[in-house]
Amino acid sequence: MELRTHARLLDMARMTVLAAALIAPNVAAADVGMAPAPAVLSEAARDQAYDTIWENMRIAVGDQGRRAPELWQDDGATKADDKSVVYLLSFYDDGSFISGSGTIIIGDDGQGRVLTAGHVAPLERMNDGIETALQDIVAFSTDGRMLASLYPKLTGYNGFRVPDINALSALDISSDVAVLEVSYFADPDFEQDWMAGAVRIAREQPASIIAISAGAESAITNPGVSGASLRNGDGEVIGILSYVYNPSDAPMAASGSVYLSQLSSGFTADFLDQRITDAVDILIDEVADPDRPGRREGGIGIGAPVIQADVLRALHAGSVMVTSKVDHFHARLTGFPDHEMRSANIIGTGLKAYAASDTLDAASFTEWEWSPLTVMLDPISFSVEDGH
Repeated sequence: MELRTHARLLDMARMTVLAAALIAPNVAAADVGMAPAPAVLSEAARDQAYDTIWENMRIAVGDQGRRAPELWQDDGATKADDKSVVYLLSFYDDGSFISGSGTIIIGDDGQGRVLTAGHVAPLERMNDGIETALQDIVAFSTDGRMLASLYPKLTGYNGFRVPDINALSALDISSDVAVLEVSYFADPDFEQDWMAGAVRIAREQPASIIAISAGAESAITNPGVSGASLRNGDGEVIGILSYVYNPSDAPMAASGSVYLSQLSSGFTADFLDQRITDAVDILIDEVADPDRPGRREGGIGIGAPVIQADVLRALHAGSVMVTSKVDHFHARLTGFPDHEMRSANIIGTGLKAYAASDTLDAASFTEWEWSPLTVMLDPISFSVEDGH
């Protein structure tokens, strides 16, 4: 089976151009001593500007006196403190799969749904020129347990209309979101843990597309962290991460994955099928390569606040207030970059030239009204009988 994680579905060189293009206008505005930045920075200029970009973010937050939330765990440590965070594997009918991060959100109706990036679980996509459809989405806990099978409730991302990474708009980034519902739990007792870890959407949301950094020595901004949530000091979600940028000469973090080893040793569910064990075996071999792309230290992430009306309705999250007073902030980011669980305090800044959209791209938006019977009988399988 060919490995098809989303780390390989995106052209990293082109993502670098994208992120720099988004960040540059705001950095120029933050530092009155800098000349206006070009729309797209050259590779050399990007690498040279990286430290300045992060420093400007740090100063901007410090000047506003915003408090940093306590870090739940050390960056690089693999602990199970945050039960709201899930590792996602999305399986397709050609045998390929995509990985990513998600957060369990509790709605006003008392139910827990997963919020993630749309490109972590597209309904359909092109794989080596062949159309392939989503079969199943499996959520794993931070301590390596298989928690639940999920199905998509809403997505703003179309795998057949992948946006140009060199020309991403605020609407593209704001639409890269999906809401996932639970089809069934791997064990009935897991529902209690699922709900115990669920968190809420913050009532105050940034107004702009967000750029974040955890500093030059953090490996959290790497492919695989897509779909992870930005959390304020009260633990509430203020954004979803979609894209990452790492300088080409950034140092590499250590190889291997403690988290994948936990997954491999924890496969005890009676209905577990061979797809998952095969996928984890492939990933364990992949992350053992110390020279692979995808685990560089330092970096900048790009994401959007949670202000889309359809997303808030699907989450039963109520209304939010968009405010510029959270354009610069401290936050916490926990996810699975390069298939390792990491958590770090991050510094974020709103890119004021790119106002976030409160609507999803109409050409890519899809929503379903599922019933238990539909879930059981759908041919792309969320069926308990066939073991998926």
